[in-house]
Amino acid sequence: MRVETAVMSDFESLVGLSAEVENLFGPMVNEASFHTALKEAIANKMVFCVRDTLNTLKGGIAISKEANAILWFVVAELYRGQGIGSHLLRAAISRLDSEKEIVVQTFDKTVQAGLAARTLYLNTGFVDVRDGGKNPAGIPTVIMHLINDILTNRCHCVAFQGSIKSNPIADSVKIRNPGRYGNH
Repeated sequence: MRVETAVMSDFESLVGLSAEVENLFGPMVNEASFHTALKEAIANKMVFCVRDTLNTLKGGIAISKEANAILWFVVAELYRGQGIGSHLLRAAISRLDSEKEIVVQTFDKTVQAGLAARTLYLNTGFVDVRDGGKNPAGIPTVIMHLINDILTNRCHCVAFQGSIKSNPIADSVKIRNPGRYGNH
């Protein structure tokens, strides 16, 4: 499975993937601010994807190097449970600064629909560090953190100190992460 940098011709497919998770994150498909932010992230080579043999997108992930954060993450329903989310997450983490905490906002532990996402993040070494409030769909979220311990080459987490800096994708989607629907 190969993770590739998304290109502008992937935009419509990425928006299509967003439609699969709007019920969990709130409006994206018809939101001009989301479209603008996604196009900017694609142009800045901050969106990555996995494709099938027919070039159809199986999933995508957007990051912010400035915030050292995973901002948006979705796997198409048809392809969930096949390890695509794990590949996308590893690729995203490898492009972020491993000497600093890596931040993600996802569903909190009370959200059944977010169980697969939480499991993926926890298995990768992320831990809950603080309440993330409710996302635009009204679903409770949590901020999770990952930091790479260079001396032991193990990932572990530390308490989140500070806030995520302003970023177009994060601002437009409130750093939504699709939980079960995006992290397999």
